[in-house]
Amino acid sequence: MRKLALVVLAGLMVLVASTARASQFPLTIVHCGTVDNLSNFPTTGGTCSSNADQIVKTFTSLGDIPVIFHAPASTGSDFVHIVENIINNTGVAWTDFHFVWVPIDANPALTVVPTNILLPAGFTSGLVPPNTFNVFGNTPVGGTLSLSFDLVLTSPVGAFNEFAVHEVPSVATPEPATLSLLGLGLVGLARRGRTRRA
Repeated sequence: MRKLALVVLAGLMVLVASTARASQFPLTIVHCGTVDNLSNFPTTGGTCSSNADQIVKTFTSLGDIPVIFHAPASTGSDFVHIVENIINNTGVAWTDFHFVWVPIDANPALTVVPTNILLPAGFTSGLVPPNTFNVFGNTPVGGTLSLSFDLVLTSPVGAFNEFAVHEVPSVATPEPATLSLLGLGLVGLARRGRTRRA
C-alpha cells in the first residue's frame, strides 16, 4: 500500500512539473522584412526570408529588418525556438547586433524574454530590460552571424499576441580623440610637404 501511495505521489509530482513548464508552439511569421498591414514597420536594412523557425537575413545597409510574429492562444508561458543566419553585405564590419521586440496588439501583459542563446565562438550577449537583447562580436564583410535562441512569451491564458522583433547591426565609431590625432597627423603631413617644396 505504501509503495502504491509513493508511486501515485511521484506521478502527481511529474504531472505538476510538466504543466508548470513553458510549452513550445510554432509562431506564425506574419511577415519577414516587409511592411505589415497592421503596423508600419518598413524594412531599411535589406532582405529577409523565413521557413518555420529558420530565418535568413541579408543586410545591405545598417538599417532595420523587422520580423512580425503572431503567437497562437497562450497557455500562460510559452516559447518558440528561433534559428537565424544574418549575412553582412553592408560593406563594413559589424561590432555588434541588436534585437528589440515591440508588442503590436497593445497587450500590456505580454513579456518576451530570450533564453538558451547559442552564439558563435568569441561572441557575447547582454539583455537590457525590458525589451532589448544585444550580441557583441565582429561580423566581417561577407560574413554570417549564426545564432539560435528561445523566445519565452508570458501573457494571460488564451491571449493571442502579435509582436515585432527589430534587428539592426552597428559598427565601431572612432573616438573624438582618435579623430583629433588623425587630423593633427594630416596637418603635420601637409606642413611637411609645404616646407619641402619651399
